[in-house]
Amino acid sequence: MNENEAVETRAFLDGWIPHTLVAVATVIILVVLLVVQPWSGSVRTIINSVESCRMITYSVIIDDTGRFESVQEMAYIAPDRVHITVILDSTKQEMIVIGEDVYTNDERNAAGVYTGIAISSSVSSMIPSKEHTRETLEQLTDVTELEIERIDGVAYRHYRGRMDFVKGLEEQIAGLDPEQPKYEDMLEALESQIEMMEEIISNIEVWVGRNDGFVRQISFEVQLPSEEGEQLYTQNMLLKYYDFNESIIIEPPLDASGELLPGWYLVSS
Repeated sequence: MNENEAVETRAFLDGWIPHTLVAVATVIILVVLLVVQPWSGSVRTIINSVESCRMITYSVIIDDTGRFESVQEMAYIAPDRVHITVILDSTKQEMIVIGEDVYTNDERNAAGVYTGIAISSSVSSMIPSKEHTRETLEQLTDVTELEIERIDGVAYRHYRGRMDFVKGLEEQIAGLDPEQPKYEDMLEALESQIEMMEEIISNIEVWVGRNDGFVRQISFEVQLPSEEGEQLYTQNMLLKYYDFNESIIIEPPLDASGELLPGWYLVSS
């Protein structure tokens, strides 16, 4: 892989993998990461959606610009309440979504074009459910079921596989209309991306509650090697779900008189 290809591939990966303080982008990226291959039929039949939960993600990215560590926390209450916190070094960014209202404590996002409906819709697709578990495996390849594992006294089904970055691109190619404008250019660009994605090394492990069938934990590792075998880009991510259907409170950042608390902004309403 030459230098230009490596730059393009890293740009592509940055669209898939959390590498930003912008919480909305983080949510959308995680939605993509959580699309992974079918479980055994027995799991599909026992999964129900949850009405509330929390999620925490630990991420470490290493590239030629340095090392970046972040922690992302999210609380969710169906159907449209979300509280996202992203911590990178000493910086803490928060976003609260309640219905169509979006609040942020980061001035850089205050002029954003986010909508509460779009954000809560993206987040809801990440929440453990029958559909989520099915989709959480649809882009994994070489899936292996490991031994039942117990964590904090709870039994988990444990699966290991690889992220299929190519499948989504192939589906985009299949959806192209030869009669549409710039068809050849789009086809060439997608085929070029496929060639680059084939260089990526990825490993994913998924833990699912043996009794309830909910995805509880995902471990993700991706590496982008150079032609010389050096690692141009590495990311390790651990995502955990917890507090299923527990009492969670998400309220707007307002004072007793209904005014925004200091440091908060109303992005959209």
